[in-house]
Amino acid sequence: MEQDPSIRTIPSPIARLTVGPKILRKVTKRTVYFVTCYPQRVDRNQALERLRKETFDVLIIGGGITGCGIAMDAASRGLRVGLIERDDFSSGTSSKSSKLIHGGLRYLRQLQFKVTLEASREKARLKFLFLRHGWTADRFRTEIEGRLGYCLEAAVPETPPEDAYRDHVGLHQQRQPGLAYAGFAILRGRLDPATMRAAADLAERFGSGALRTTHMQNLVVLDVPRERTAALGAEAEAAGLALSASPFRRGTVACTGTEFCKIALTETKGFARRLVEDLESRLPGFARHVKIHVTGCPNSCGQHWIADIGLEGKKVKGPAGLEDAYYVCVGGGLGQHASVARPVGFRVPARETPAAIERLLRAYLDLRTPGQSFKDFAAARSDDDLRALLAGGAVAAVARDLPVAATPHHLE
Repeated sequence: MEQDPSIRTIPSPIARLTVGPKILRKVTKRTVYFVTCYPQRVDRNQALERLRKETFDVLIIGGGITGCGIAMDAASRGLRVGLIERDDFSSGTSSKSSKLIHGGLRYLRQLQFKVTLEASREKARLKFLFLRHGWTADRFRTEIEGRLGYCLEAAVPETPPEDAYRDHVGLHQQRQPGLAYAGFAILRGRLDPATMRAAADLAERFGSGALRTTHMQNLVVLDVPRERTAALGAEAEAAGLALSASPFRRGTVACTGTEFCKIALTETKGFARRLVEDLESRLPGFARHVKIHVTGCPNSCGQHWIADIGLEGKKVKGPAGLEDAYYVCVGGGLGQHASVARPVGFRVPARETPAAIERLLRAYLDLRTPGQSFKDFAAARSDDDLRALLAGGAVAAVARDLPVAATPHHLE
């Protein structure tokens, strides 16, 4: 059969793409490009040889849906891009985009938009089984054992740790005799190329060459002989890697925000840096443990529900139109005294957030009982009290966006 002259074949190192325009419906007057992918064999040895010999503007490690998206965007801007993936490209994804790849395009071609929508919804996330279908831990274990065909052994009893400075910052002894690890406080989890090279150099010269990242977005150098820790600390400080930091610098976490996330409402990384620097100048010498988590939307990638002070990104009307703002949640934590931070009905523009947190923390320093943690201080006060401390006076509560479904009582 003769090929439609309007159809173009686009060569690709991964697949051959055949693209052709079709009219969706006469009433819409829109043109849709249907893409058909024909798998093309890739010689990995040849690809690795090209990586060794050629020069690239951008090298991306990880060919998941994010890595492939970045590679496509960079290539569209005229950059030479190298993409490295241990397995098949996008083999580990389970997001909406990968579900479209695995079957959704067929439905699109057949104009079955409802089926595509249903197939693309992220119904495979475990939380929906618990939040919407009434699952419990026992039900989950029963289902897993049923699929495995045998019973799982009970976990070894453990005592949850205290929720205080489990961020690995500083010099600490390892389990291996004579070795220590060095944890560096990385503000917002961001490193420039020069600092990354310095960290790699320190790991190779003072340790085993191993580096680890932590859930608090910090960096750890492993396997340092105890007698060399002082020299490591001196060189690290000179390279801008801090072995000690203020509670704000070591306890603040931020999601990626609007800079790289299409569903975020607020810019978080720059805001978190300004917030830390502002609080350090407003409260010099503040030495109490406090975690501040910043998330750009209700999806909570910044995990604001487990922070002493959680900031959830919102928008408010300002003098020049809509501006970034944050809804404040207080009193979350992990460990022996785990709890979910509770929203206190206070929404504040981003530019006024440092002053609000300063008022709250100064009240904590003035009113706390001896040895009282910030979490216990917040738990002993009502939402109205905390809102007044944040605002500097009594203010009416602002309703938070309602959740899609109520949290089951056994998960509260």
